[in-house]
Amino acid sequence: MTIQGIKAVRDILGKDGELILENHALTDKLSAVQYGKMASKYNILYFEEPVKPDPDLLSYVHQETGLNIASGERMYSRWNFKRAFDQNSIQVAQPDICTAGGVTEVKKICDMADTSELGVQIHVAGSNLATAVSLNLEAALPNFVIHEYNVNTEMPKMLKLTKYDYEPDNGVFTVPNKPGVGNEISDYAFKHSRVVTVK
Repeated sequence: MTIQGIKAVRDILGKDGELILENHALTDKLSAVQYGKMASKYNILYFEEPVKPDPDLLSYVHQETGLNIASGERMYSRWNFKRAFDQNSIQVAQPDICTAGGVTEVKKICDMADTSELGVQIHVAGSNLATAVSLNLEAALPNFVIHEYNVNTEMPKMLKLTKYDYEPDNGVFTVPNKPGVGNEISDYAFKHSRVVTVK
């Protein structure tokens, strides 16, 4: 997004609206710093993935811009996160339940973040199964910051994969109150899956 675009979003949100700058790790550290410095006057809540998920690079951007840094969707274990926490590389951890070892591993990551006084925004970009599981976990986190809503979740091919669809109401999600994780894999998903038996 251009700086003019950031200004336009800030104008729409007003001075108190939470504005997150997402970079998808698409720039090098020098470009990320330049971009972050230009954007910093627009009261950015945090700068998400300004660079690749390397603690040294993330620390550099944080120190040079003064912006809070969020990262983690490309980190796959508590050991990756521990290094980032120990180096104060990120201020908001973004583990993904689908890629960082499941609920138990992500809960450990979130607890480690809490002991480092860091926030958590679980990365959610999959089906409504991931949404339901993430909402349940987030409800139990003292360091929860914000729930990620990704438009991929509402794509027809994703909606076919689960029985229930969770969407925000006026920007607010309700934690599922259905049994288990609050969602189930659909008959469609089972019929269109490859069955593998491990002996």
